Amino acid sequence: MSKDRLLPIIVLLITAAPGISSQKVTVDFDTSVDFSGFLTYAWARGRQAKDPLVDRHIIDAVDRRLGDRGLQRVDETGEPDLVAVYYVAQDTGIEVDTSDLAGWGGGWGWRKGPGANATTTARNLAPGEIIIDIAQVKGKRLIWRGVATGTIGDRRDKIEKMLNQALDKMFERFPPPIGR
Repeated sequence: MSKDRLLPIIVLLITAAPGISSQKVTVDFDTSVDFSGFLTYAWARGRQAKDPLVDRHIIDAVDRRLGDRGLQRVDETGEPDLVAVYYVAQDTGIEVDTSDLAGWGGGWGWRKGPGANATTTARNLAPGEIIIDIAQVKGKRLIWRGVATGTIGDRRDKIEKMLNQALDKMFERFPPPIGR
């Protein structure tokens, strides 16, 4: 390959690399839960994006992914199996406390493994970070969490792309395999 052709490729890789490497996605879930029995979910309101268009995009993007996995969205009066909530720190850090799961009442816990109960705790989100929580309504427990850093910035033209990349990575592991 000639130098004339190689240089634009190298420049493209160098300029694209920071955006790719700055995003980190992690997923955690309750290994004792069989996700196959869940059919419906509703939304709760956590810490929303400041921009209503970004808020709508986040909800629509998560709805699409949950729908692709066979879950049907209902309103909170429809007695959902699950509740989904997101928290976003757009330009400043925030503290998230999921012990009342965004208005669904107190007593929500995070259970990791048989016999290990713990109350959810406050967590600090850095600017650009988003958390998607999915909780089981019956039993009031958080059962799945996806966290992405470097996702929500102040440039709307980049938010959609970064958000979709993060959600694709998150929902690769939803629903998680039974017993893992």
